[in-house]
Amino acid sequence: MSDETPQEPTNEPVPAPPEVPTTPEVPATPLPASPAADMGSAEPASAKKGKRTLALVVAVLVVIAAGGAAFAFVQLRGSSDTLMHQVPASADMVATVYLDPAASQKVNLFRMTDQFPVLGSESDLTQRLNTLFDQAGVSMGLNHNDFQWLGSQAAVVVDFPGAATPNIEVLINVDDVDAAKATLDKVRSNPLLGGGWQDTTYKGVTVSTGATGVGAYAFVGDTLVLSSTTTGVDSIIDTDQGAASLADSAGFIATSDGLPEARLAFVYVNVKALLPLATSLGVPGVQTGVVPSSLNLAALQAIQGLGMTISAESDGLAMDFNESFDPAKLSQTQKAVLTGSSHDNALTEYVPADAIGLMQLEHMDAIANAAITQLETTDPSMSDNLVGAGVTGPDGLLSALTGDMTLEIAPGTSGLPVSGALILGINDPAKFTAAINKLKDQVLVSTECSSSASASVNSGGAAGVTTSTSSKCKTIPAPEWQTQDYKGTTIYFVTDSSGASASIAYATVDGAGFIGIGPDSIKALIDAKAGQNITSNTSFTTAQGAVPSQAQFFYVDVQGALEAAAANAPDATLSQAITNLKPITAVAIGSETGTDHAHSRFMIFIP
Repeated sequence: MSDETPQEPTNEPVPAPPEVPTTPEVPATPLPASPAADMGSAEPASAKKGKRTLALVVAVLVVIAAGGAAFAFVQLRGSSDTLMHQVPASADMVATVYLDPAASQKVNLFRMTDQFPVLGSESDLTQRLNTLFDQAGVSMGLNHNDFQWLGSQAAVVVDFPGAATPNIEVLINVDDVDAAKATLDKVRSNPLLGGGWQDTTYKGVTVSTGATGVGAYAFVGDTLVLSSTTTGVDSIIDTDQGAASLADSAGFIATSDGLPEARLAFVYVNVKALLPLATSLGVPGVQTGVVPSSLNLAALQAIQGLGMTISAESDGLAMDFNESFDPAKLSQTQKAVLTGSSHDNALTEYVPADAIGLMQLEHMDAIANAAITQLETTDPSMSDNLVGAGVTGPDGLLSALTGDMTLEIAPGTSGLPVSGALILGINDPAKFTAAINKLKDQVLVSTECSSSASASVNSGGAAGVTTSTSSKCKTIPAPEWQTQDYKGTTIYFVTDSSGASASIAYATVDGAGFIGIGPDSIKALIDAKAGQNITSNTSFTTAQGAVPSQAQFFYVDVQGALEAAAANAPDATLSQAITNLKPITAVAIGSETGTDHAHSRFMIFIP
């Protein structure tokens, strides 16, 4: 959210848009009658008018959505937020796009789009958008010249007034109010879109309402307000004239604080207000926990708001996410994860330099213990099962973990398409090895079943044949584990049933435990520690520096991943995809957390 005073509109002439190739005119014919109408249904005339009135609102939105940025975006002026102060404090969701964002956003975005030939030049983009306007507006007798009044910003506001049916308002900043009114007069006079519009006055503002009260619009200063109801328009007028606005609410400020000021789009969700509604409506997973525990009701209770921005940075496209929390509603596990000290993940030094991707987490032990506690609450018998398997308990696998985890993916070895390994921070190598030894055979034991059918003629003169099916199952013992010694480390591995290749391997070193795809994946980790690792990769270090921290970190070397895919499955379509995606070097996600917030950034690197 920006606190700057909006800039005054300039009076500089806007260059005329390029000529659009003429297309065959589409006659504005009425929509075909519904089957019910053909059967002689007697739908009230007022209902038909109501639908047509609503169609006006929808039609205008569709035309604007077809390419509203065309006219303002290509001018490197830039303007600050002009609409958020008009959004009522009661709003539950807001999504806004900046049609005339800061000049830096435009420069960065055009720099990136220039690297994708398929998108064309700036003039090509403008012409495409103009064509979209023309095609979308043809049934209403409009073309792109009827929308030269579009201003710097558009927003959609959603409010659930204690019911499942929301009020929806669309706010559009207008550069030329008279021109915008002329466009709407054209639309509302179209017989296909109804009629019977009535103009009334509310607090000195003219509000235009559809024939049956369905759909309304008004000009509130330099803002065009379109709404599904007159109540929605009135709420915007009230806010503009001094009623509480969302931009001044504590929850909104806490959620949006720290998000980039220069941006292309912004979304805000009042989770605190929507959660009771979702619960009452029985939204799947919110009450039952069908969704992951981090998203079910217990976990959502602490979240106050969610904010998201999209911005064009000098090295790529960024999506930033903010969550604000009520610390009093956090569980002990949530507090442990959110407030745990963030640190450089020492496991990174085991990741090979040629790795094409990795995911890192801190406090994995707390997360795993919380998930197991929830599982045991649901099924108490799981407690003994997990202890018996060597997962929990004083000598279990979890007790040997530090909480740091890294999952790395690398190009394939030994004929495999990809390789990789899970690297776990450990505080007791002997306990870790013992737990893995206890767990491994139980995991790899399998059961094989076969069935057979038989038939017999019924005896005693009864007609027909009786068939029966029987099945036999046998336990397949775990395959025999083999070992290799590599630079002083014992690698345990097991081959697949054909013996053609190694399928799983593990090893333990001081401070880390490895579980990988075959012995070669483990050897690569040992070599990386002793020689060059992924921190020597410029693409990786750039990604690390562009996101908040590595408490939770995800990275993919896009070009490396595409090359690995092409090497294993040459394909013309894939080759074309590689060409189209060549400007994208990597993607990364990083996050940092505190007692009352979490901030994450997703970056697409296009240098």
